[in-house]
Amino acid sequence: MPPPLSPAVGPVIAVDTADARVVPRKSIRSQRPAPVSSRKPASPAVKLPVVLFGYEASTFTIKIRLALRLKQIPYTFVHVPVMAPRPLLRDSFALSYRKIPVLAIGRDIYVDTYLILEILEQRFPSPDFPTLYPAAEDGRTNRALIRLLTGYWADRPLFRVTTGLIPPRVWRSRFGNDRAQLIGHPLDAAKLARKIPENLAALDVQLNLTEAQLKEAGDQMQTRPHQANGPWLFSSSNPSGADLALFYQLKWGRDIAQGKGVDEMIAGPAADDDKVPVEVVFNSERYPCVVAWFKRFETYVEALPKVEKVVEDPAGALRALKESAMVPIEDAQLHPVAPKLDVLAESLRLTRGATVSITPNDTGRDNPTVGILIDFSAEQVVVQPCHIDGKAPEMEVRQHFPRVGFVIRPIAESRL
Repeated sequence: MPPPLSPAVGPVIAVDTADARVVPRKSIRSQRPAPVSSRKPASPAVKLPVVLFGYEASTFTIKIRLALRLKQIPYTFVHVPVMAPRPLLRDSFALSYRKIPVLAIGRDIYVDTYLILEILEQRFPSPDFPTLYPAAEDGRTNRALIRLLTGYWADRPLFRVTTGLIPPRVWRSRFGNDRAQLIGHPLDAAKLARKIPENLAALDVQLNLTEAQLKEAGDQMQTRPHQANGPWLFSSSNPSGADLALFYQLKWGRDIAQGKGVDEMIAGPAADDDKVPVEVVFNSERYPCVVAWFKRFETYVEALPKVEKVVEDPAGALRALKESAMVPIEDAQLHPVAPKLDVLAESLRLTRGATVSITPNDTGRDNPTVGILIDFSAEQVVVQPCHIDGKAPEMEVRQHFPRVGFVIRPIAESRL
């Protein structure tokens, strides 16, 4: 039997998705985490199984697979369906969250790549593992700036541009209907097809800015001939999270525009016309620095040892997660720079033990996660998931969501 969930808080409740009721189950002890000032650095999670749930054509799954290889973290990859429902995640972890990928480190479940990258960096720190934030020539890692670039540029406006390169036939498929439900409004395939030239022009704008940055970094390298491995976006010694953020979007955008991954999305073979002429703007003549950088990053990653184990049957990976120990919460959560602001949490009624709903602030808002609040900070929210339709998860877990990109609100329990 796995060890009991620790720390556990508040009542375990069940969610009845038919009428959105929350039903109390039982009470369990509360335990407050150590204050920020007294926390020790998180120990590497090398003894815990690391499992990534995703699918091949997922933009953000590509991002985390690249990050795990850059950091040389061994992990197991479990393929999940392109579209919801995903019973493996729902039954195993009581996870109603719709987006992919999901990362498990032991019995801590992390969603959204903005949080996952930082958790990998914190729980698998350098020098034992390569860092996603190597220092630049001036000694700065630019970590906060890179996080802003990733969360507010690459993952959002740049992603909107690259999704605009998806061949129109995808939007006429069942996948298109599913994504319409995720977004919250119908998708007109013909209209999206007419917008492809506009999206190519938008990509040209993004590449133009990137070319300027890489040209400046290359010019600086001329004065530092000893730094032969580059240039990288932030003039670091090795590729950083900034290079990862740009590369995964450009790679996925270029590949999907050429029809790669379309077959997985539509569950059938791609057609000859499933191609968008991305090479009109993404080429070495127009953007030599970007294309050279793109190939350099690709070569750098391919030279690294492989760390992924792909399994057809997830049973072994799930068993390893279930049998792993629950680490102290302070070792599993992301540590903010600033201490908790209790007065703000109390005014929002987001205190430990409260029943809360968590929803993305962009898409997927019709599929909230409901749980018992374990931790609420400037970085993340941690919950013990509620039972779904009266069914408990197959293992006791904690679910972690970033504050960036999510709305967290208290919900009242039904009085039965």
